[in-house]
Formats: sequence, structure tokens, C-alpha cells
Amino acid sequence: GVMVLRHAERAMIRNRTEAQSQHITNALWAFVHLDHQCQTPFLRMVCRHSQRHLHTYNTQSLSILIWSMGWMRKGAADRALAVPSEWIDELSERVRVLLPQFSPNALSSLYHGFATSTYKPTGAFAVALDAETGRRVLGHDVS
Repeated sequence: GVMVLRHAERAMIRNRTEAQSQHITNALWAFVHLDHQCQTPFLRMVCRHSQRHLHTYNTQSLSILIWSMGWMRKGAADRALAVPSEWIDELSERVRVLLPQFSPNALSSLYHGFATSTYKPTGAFAVALDAETGRRVLGHDVS
């Protein structure tokens, strides 16, 4: 099984220019559910692809991306999985803009992704996330 999954990683890296955000997030979701620890080159490709095509990532794709990368990071304690800070910044800004459109499931995946990783919301994104959660959970503005 591992050889097939490694082959899938390499194929996605080779075909990254044709990959769509949905393809990337579907693969990440499957790898997590198969308990497959992706290799660093594949995860770097995911970061680069999502940076270049961030405008194509909808709320579902963004939540799966963050959720999956959280799981990948959690399982990579023995490996160096360095995610560029500018990737986190750009991703957080895209999420912040779309936050009111996130479904309850997608919002839950965001929290799970942040909780299982070293990526912590900061600045305007943290304020927006708190406000959106307060609005949905408590039914009022918490700012």
C-alpha cells in the first residue's frame, strides 16, 4: 500500500500544473484517512500550489487543507515539516475574508487543523475567527 501512495505523491508532483485545489485537498484528505505520512516534497508542492492558486480554494477546500496539514504536522514530529510563514499568512487572510461563508463543518475543521498543528491564528485573523465563532455559537458579537 505504501508504494502505491508514494507513487500517487510523485504523480501529483509531476502533474502539479494541472492539479486543481479540489484534487489537492481530496488527496490530502485520503492520505490522512489512510494514515499515510506524506513525504516533504509532496507537502512543499501542496504549499506552493495553494499559494499560487489560493483564489481557487473555496471554504471546503481551505478547511480540508488546514485540517489535513494539521494532521500531517501532528504525525511529523520526528521530521522537519517546515511550512513557510508567508503561506500561513496568505492562507489565513483568504480564510478571514471567506469566514462568514464557512459551514459549521468547515469551521470545525479549521479549529481542528489549528489545534493539531503548530499553526496558531494571530492578528486580524484571530480576531475575526473569535468574532465569527461567537456569532455562531453564542448568537451575538463578542468583539
